[in-house]
Amino acid sequence: MTNTSKAPVMQIEVDDPARVDVCALLEEHLRSMHALSPPESVHALDVSRLKAVDITFWSVREAGVLLGCGALRQLSLGHGEIKSMCTPQALRRKGAGRAVLNHILAEARRRGYHRVSLETGPAHSFAAAHQLYRSAGFELCGPFGDYQADPYSVFMTLALRPLPFEQTAAHTHFAADFFNRAWDLIDKPDRTPGEDRLMVLFNQASICHWLHRDDCTDQNLSVGFWQASRIQALLGRAEEARLHAQTCLTYSQALAPFYLGYAYEALARAQFLAGELLNAGDSLQRARDCARAIDNPDHRELLCKDLDALDRANPMPPATRQA
Repeated sequence: MTNTSKAPVMQIEVDDPARVDVCALLEEHLRSMHALSPPESVHALDVSRLKAVDITFWSVREAGVLLGCGALRQLSLGHGEIKSMCTPQALRRKGAGRAVLNHILAEARRRGYHRVSLETGPAHSFAAAHQLYRSAGFELCGPFGDYQADPYSVFMTLALRPLPFEQTAAHTHFAADFFNRAWDLIDKPDRTPGEDRLMVLFNQASICHWLHRDDCTDQNLSVGFWQASRIQALLGRAEEARLHAQTCLTYSQALAPFYLGYAYEALARAQFLAGELLNAGDSLQRARDCARAIDNPDHRELLCKDLDALDRANPMPPATRQA
């Protein structure tokens, strides 16, 4: 009979150093450090210092049982320090130390650090720690940061190679990410002038990344330039809004009525802003014609709702309205 039960999996997550079992582990670690070194040579951090804003603290658990912890302190924009690497005396040699070390190094690379350093004790008392760090590529170095030379301290450092850059994945991520960031600012009612500038830049960056994607379609560019037009209209820039709306319209010609309708909606918005009421009325009517051709009722309702809101916000004199 085959055993289908799964072995427990180590889970590493950002944690609170004041958590009861974590706090007990850190106190055990501090007692051990004080037993091996004089007080002035103990650089292990207590719970309160591990809560500092420049430190990220992780625990590693298996089936809910705490197996160890570690922390990463930011020393500068490109340099981090590993702190509080410890495991319970009774639960060592389970691979938790290596797991949390690898996790911290991955996070350091993700942050763009070019170097990670650490302070530990001398080899005769900390042989297992030295072996772990050397196996990860750490080398001996001199004191760094605020440390001073000390016979009870050994300093080690690791130069981090940047992660390989995957251009296609980057374009895929940022095309959507910057679009969503711009949309968040569109929805924000109390934007600052700086956020107005960011809103424009996020949209432009999104379009740029779409243009560099192999899977970019006219639909993607229609949506991107619609957003560009909407942003410029929000900022009161009629001519820029019109130019982006016209580009949106160009990309929308062969698309479904939903996208073509929104292209005309963008153009009408820009024309209203410019005071071109007759042209705006014509574009609004074309958008309504597109709405009537939309099969999806949710899409049709969404476009009609936006057209009605645009119409209410820009009342036209009766003489300029079409029958």
